[in-house]
Amino acid sequence: MILEAVGIEKWYFRKKGDGNRFFAVNQTSLKLEPGKIVVLTGRSGSGKTTLMNMMAGLLSPDAGSIQADGQDLYAMNDEELSRFRNRHMAMIPQGADVFKDLTVMENILLPQGIYPKDRPKGTDAAAEAQLLLERLGIAGLSGVPARELSGGERRRVCTARALAAKPDILFADEPTSDLDDESMNAVLTLLREAADSGAAVFIVTHDAEALTFADTSWRMNAGSVEETRGSTD
Repeated sequence: MILEAVGIEKWYFRKKGDGNRFFAVNQTSLKLEPGKIVVLTGRSGSGKTTLMNMMAGLLSPDAGSIQADGQDLYAMNDEELSRFRNRHMAMIPQGADVFKDLTVMENILLPQGIYPKDRPKGTDAAAEAQLLLERLGIAGLSGVPARELSGGERRRVCTARALAAKPDILFADEPTSDLDDESMNAVLTLLREAADSGAAVFIVTHDAEALTFADTSWRMNAGSVEETRGSTD
């Protein structure tokens, strides 16, 4: 599945001043393709997360469009978009958000239970999730309530949750924050493997190590992006 942003913009209005319209994302076009990792870097406040949220179907653009294999995401109604995102997309959120009253395994399997009829049959989701936990170094935490986890453990649970969904498009917002070198390498290796298996992977990060796993890298500045490295470099 190809996901493409075409001339998208997102702006906000300030209460005072002559130039009261502030562009968080300004005339931006970006394509995510199967089998490729795109890494986006840039200073805090440059618009990276806003851009990712628009591409992930979480924040509608004020101009332009987001096309998934030619279908406009924001032309879908709420139910259609929800089902589309659940079946085709997954996200590792910046805040490492988990449901604290659920166990680690329940957190990982939750997205797959929302629209179970939309899911492929014949897979042992719990067994596959357990393998991901082993790869991430937290195999012994599957039955632990998420409220008891450290920040780094929560981030790895979010990584397992996103990967377990086997999405066509995987978004990762600062996926290596709070992680030591070993855990960081495990996360980036799994994201690389997801891309090699056919997913389009979009990583927003401040971590230079992620660039070594990228096919293409972009830098965002004041709401606009420019390519810094192409797949042929």
